[in-house]
Amino acid sequence: MLKRIIALTVAAMLLALAPSGIPAESARDGEPLVIDTIEILGFTAPEYGAHPDYDVGVPDGAHYYIDWSTWWLYTPGDVGRVSEEAVFDDPNALYYQEFEIWPEDGYTFPEHPTVLINGDAELVDLAYWSLNAPYFLVYSIDFEVTVPDTKPGDVDLDGEITVADALLTLRSAMGLFAAA
Repeated sequence: MLKRIIALTVAAMLLALAPSGIPAESARDGEPLVIDTIEILGFTAPEYGAHPDYDVGVPDGAHYYIDWSTWWLYTPGDVGRVSEEAVFDDPNALYYQEFEIWPEDGYTFPEHPTVLINGDAELVDLAYWSLNAPYFLVYSIDFEVTVPDTKPGDVDLDGEITVADALLTLRSAMGLFAAA
């Protein structure tokens, strides 16, 4: 009988101390609430010459968050991360973005939730629980970048040959910066 009284007292104390993000019904029965849909917003597909966009988020009021994200570059025989300072410039590579999604306290994901990137399941290549970890991994589909058609002398790749191209060429020749 004493063990039961102690257990009930401890349970009542834990309920009083439950984090504010946990609904009362979740805290009472001890089971986390299940998040059936994971949505990633603000994803930008790579374009030749552009920097990777790491500014992604989740909907307001979502009970999960993106803890970590990175772009990856895959070429036959090599995989590497793409830094924020880099540009998408390898037409022979595949680029994809990885997201580490964590549920808030008191929430969890089912084994196979619906996963959307910008509202589109077609942008999701792979989504799964990380082994022995409480977070979900999401991978975008692979993207290729295409080198734009250029004209000889169009150094800044804006489609026109202008004084700006001549200045860039002169600066490069003088060693003031390296040409792309």
